[in-house]
Amino acid sequence: MRFARFLLPLLLFVVAGLAGRFVTTIRRDEGIPVSVARIPLGGFEPLAVSYLWMRAEEMREAGGLPEAVASYRLVTELQPHVGPAWALPAHLLVWTRSDGEDPEAEWRWVREGLDLLHRGLALSPDDTEILWAFGLTYYRRLALEEHLRPVAVRELGRMPEELAVEAFRALDRLDPGDAVTAYLTDSLRLLGRRADEAGETERALAAYREVLPRLLALAEKSEAVREEADRIRLRIEALEKRRTQEDR
Repeated sequence: MRFARFLLPLLLFVVAGLAGRFVTTIRRDEGIPVSVARIPLGGFEPLAVSYLWMRAEEMREAGGLPEAVASYRLVTELQPHVGPAWALPAHLLVWTRSDGEDPEAEWRWVREGLDLLHRGLALSPDDTEILWAFGLTYYRRLALEEHLRPVAVRELGRMPEELAVEAFRALDRLDPGDAVTAYLTDSLRLLGRRADEAGETERALAAYREVLPRLLALAEKSEAVREEADRIRLRIEALEKRRTQEDR
């Protein structure tokens, strides 16, 4: 009878160990990197994930950013194919601000967030949560915030508006909707203006030409949109004339 008391716990540990080996085999076959610090939890993994999520949410609501991010990162180790496990901690990192809006200090947080998103996207290339996080980071955090944008251009080697357009295009193919259309349109419009200001004629023309029909489709509903479409049409004509003159 005394032995029977330990039989069920022993059985649970054996099953958990077998499940852990099974999960590890699947991860290895799928090419999922496993951290050297990861503890194989086997069948107890769902319980660990639930606890870490609750802990991270508590810390986030209490303002404990480092602790929340640490818990979320552990979740990514346990569930690498779950989009929010990557997107939410990346969002927290990306939007961490420094005292006095120090762009170099803020960029270090943004870079950590982007690195996390890149790792998640490598495992799940069509995950819409991760693509949303990329698009919003490039557009709202890096393209629209003037103090941070020059650092982003220098470090990324590209305009963040262009990267936002790529992310929202990918989203538009996978999960089209009004929100995606709005962000893609705004990103294209901003990309055209930034490229125009930088004297990049071809890039500006490409963005303006893509965004113009989108604005025209909305022009009937808004006077402001109609005026914006007219301005872009005139700008396209001016850029085409300038390009023709440069080619002569």
